[in-house]
Amino acid sequence: TNEIQLFTGLFSRLCLSLGSIDESVTFFSVSISPPLSFLVSAITELCQKPEALSLSISPMESVALSRIGLAGLAVMGQNLALNIAEKGFPISVYNRTTSKVDETLDRAAEEGKLPVAGQYSPRDFVLSIQKPRSVIILVKAGAPV
Repeated sequence: TNEIQLFTGLFSRLCLSLGSIDESVTFFSVSISPPLSFLVSAITELCQKPEALSLSISPMESVALSRIGLAGLAVMGQNLALNIAEKGFPISVYNRTTSKVDETLDRAAEEGKLPVAGQYSPRDFVLSIQKPRSVIILVKAGAPV
């Protein structure tokens, strides 16, 4: 749970530094383990180096923002993301293993062009979610958990 609190704080700081004046970030989490440390360190680095947050495109450019974000695309995460999209809610997905993002996008296309947006970096993931940001974090259970 300390890792959850650390991640929540870092994610909130990142959202604030990206222009989210309000602190309304909602987190839904399952178990958490060392694979999350990659995401935590990436967000920590972005928060400590504001110049790394400069964007090459405007967030308001004709990109539709997702209503929900989901990080962690193991079996349950991938199925949950596709289920949410199937119900008509645009969702952004992120996983530290990029092949999982590609696999999820392929399944979304096969299952009816579902509104799933794959993101390959924590920064892009955060920027792809509309405010207030709602994020579901899923980490595969195992020995570390």
